[in-house]
Amino acid sequence: MAETQVLFRVEEELLEALDRILPARGFKTRNEWFRAQIRDVIEEETRRKRVMSILDRLTVEGIEDEDIVRMVKEWRSRGPRR
Repeated sequence: MAETQVLFRVEEELLEALDRILPARGFKTRNEWFRAQIRDVIEEETRRKRVMSILDRLTVEGIEDEDIVRMVKEWRSRGPRR
């Protein structure tokens, strides 16, 4: 797999703070930590898109909230099915 280098600038104090917490979080290097952070963001975005896709399929055009309330009331008035 090809790799591309990404460079960015941070304040020295921030970098020192990151270096102090890396071992406590179980990371040996900044690169390892950064990759884990990116992976988490991508996985969360994938989960969010999957949920939104499911919710989009549940949306029915032309049905208002009042229609749903009416349907539920009708179902409840019929009583339990046996």
